[in-house]
Amino acid sequence: MELVARVDEVNAASEEISSKTLEFSQVKKIQIGTLIEISKKARELSSLVVNAMNSTENINKIKDMITNISEQTNLLASMQVLKKEKLEHMKKDLL
Repeated sequence: MELVARVDEVNAASEEISSKTLEFSQVKKIQIGTLIEISKKARELSSLVVNAMNSTENINKIKDMITNISEQTNLLASMQVLKKEKLEHMKKDLL
């Protein structure tokens, strides 16, 4: 009788191990699926960051171009003022 009880215990333990193994396997599948999704999202984020960096670089180039044009415009305006003052000075000298 004791042998039968031991066999029943072994069978019960075996069934529990099998059940836990199946449960563990299902959890692992879910975890792997989650890791795959995280990996996909990380690649998408990386792509977005690269695009943002490229956009920032382009914005900086445009800003530099605008600054350069502004500086040239200011220089031209200053030169025009100097020419006007020179012409007015020359007129006064002639009169």
